[in-house]
Amino acid sequence: MKRLPNFLKVFLLYLFVFFLTLACAEKILERYFSIDVFRGESKNELAQITGWSPTTREDGAFLCDTPHAFEKPPGKVRVLLLGDSILDCNESGQPYSESLAAMLAGELGSGYEVINISAGGWGNDQEYLAYRHLGRKYSPDIVLLFFTPANDIFNNVSRKAIFQDRGKPYFELEHGKLVLNDRAFQKKTGFLLQWLNKTQLGTRVNLLFQKFKKRVEANVLESEPNSHLLTFLDPWPKKIEQGWEITRAILLEMRKDAESDSAKFAVVYVPNGAVMTAGWQGDLSRFNRNCVGYLKEAVPVQFAGTSYHVDMFKPYREIKQFCGSSGIPLIDTLEQVAPFGLEHTAICYDGLHLSRKGKELLSGVVLEFIKNLKASSP
Repeated sequence: MKRLPNFLKVFLLYLFVFFLTLACAEKILERYFSIDVFRGESKNELAQITGWSPTTREDGAFLCDTPHAFEKPPGKVRVLLLGDSILDCNESGQPYSESLAAMLAGELGSGYEVINISAGGWGNDQEYLAYRHLGRKYSPDIVLLFFTPANDIFNNVSRKAIFQDRGKPYFELEHGKLVLNDRAFQKKTGFLLQWLNKTQLGTRVNLLFQKFKKRVEANVLESEPNSHLLTFLDPWPKKIEQGWEITRAILLEMRKDAESDSAKFAVVYVPNGAVMTAGWQGDLSRFNRNCVGYLKEAVPVQFAGTSYHVDMFKPYREIKQFCGSSGIPLIDTLEQVAPFGLEHTAICYDGLHLSRKGKELLSGVVLEFIKNLKASSP
């Protein structure tokens, strides 16, 4: 039997030591320095339609929901919630017991059944697909779409979500009709890349790459790093104008589908905001992107030589006018959150996701809407 040359032996030894070192580093990172990032469920049937789905528990129910049968229990009013991370749970953050869905279920009582189909990073396009594929099977009486102004419009015109190019399905308008574009979504990520992204080492490399990419794109207005601000600019950038046109079409289709299923459809406006940081001089590239406040006055800003205004109520005015003219009920807490002003962190701890106080305010107006519906029904 031929013996291996010495240089090949040395190479194989180095290769073995290299992979052993990587394996040890992965185990240490996983046990003591684990990083949790959003990935979303990718293996179930709903994920094959929407790109990813809410995380499921061992009993098959979504992590931020309770088990439900498709057949409606007699005498129950079913309320279906559709949304993104505002409603979603995750294993390292918001548990179901502290979620808005659980709060609503507890307040409504035994005469109601609250069903929550929501996933972090979803746009209204994915929420609509989730309703068509799964939500309507529960025969809901009320369908509530939670609209997040800080990123929904951007998500609806993009294959990206939460700074990740996940190749998500999205809609395009052709001759005024919604056409689903899922070509990029159908192109699956390779097995090796999927595996690497699930490791702690791969996660860190990916986060480092994303950080570098955000720095490179920081001075591009319509890039992902600035996406949480775009809907609060006046005039709207071109991408948001396009996204708003698609968003309106999605909401109209959702209302039509819900009504054809004998359900009442309404939009719930989630209060996201932004704040001027101390020492800020009107340069949008230095703006605080954490979105933590509401200002009633529009503030002039500059970006790459172009003048805009930061107008926190622009997306609200647009959707209020649209819902009013389209006959879609709009549920909002703008009156309730106004007194918080620049102390918006009291209701929105990171500028996007609701604190306990924020959930209480939002659940209060949702409860009032639901009970008014019941009182007005024959």
